[in-house]
Amino acid sequence: MSILSDIQQTVTNDQNNIAPILLKLRFLASKLDSEELDSWIQYESEGYPNNVDIPSYRTTDISFKADFAGPAGSGIKNAPIPDQLVKEIAGELGIKWLKYQYRRSISEIENLLSRSQGSIYKN
Repeated sequence: MSILSDIQQTVTNDQNNIAPILLKLRFLASKLDSEELDSWIQYESEGYPNNVDIPSYRTTDISFKADFAGPAGSGIKNAPIPDQLVKEIAGELGIKWLKYQYRRSISEIENLLSRSQGSIYKN
């Protein structure tokens, strides 16, 4: 069986986690002498350093909500905070406050998802 066929079979098997797939891809990258593929595999396996741009699939939007109290017990709960307001208050950091970058290794993300029943969303 060729390495590519082996990778395809591993990818389509629901029982596998990502580690064996990345190991096989690293072997393929060495056979192809592809530094770009090897770097991508390394970053996915070990995490992305701060000085490296991350792929768009490793970012997610962040939204803010707040509770506001008013007179005589009035108020608003879970009111969305507009992105523009976050940018105004945070200044240059505003963009970073609105996008989260998942820089951790893929195995750490898998572990986080397995402990949280498949969702890392939090109210």
